[in-house]
Amino acid sequence: MEGLSRIECNMEQSQVLNDQIRNSLQAIRGYVALSESEYSSKIEEQIVIINNLVTCLDKGWVKSENVRSF
Repeated sequence: MEGLSRIECNMEQSQVLNDQIRNSLQAIRGYVALSESEYSSKIEEQIVIINNLVTCLDKGWVKSENVRSF
């Protein structure tokens, strides 16, 4: 029982982190769009990579939710 509780706590923390990451990515994306920097395309590439990783974490959250409800 303690193991499930720990998993649930970790997944909730992961969800909060995901939200914070996505909010930060949006802010960075906005600043890059305004700055017209020579590095804009490289920064956008990295944002896409990070967002894809966060999406994978979100999928893990959904799977964990299914396990908990079972």
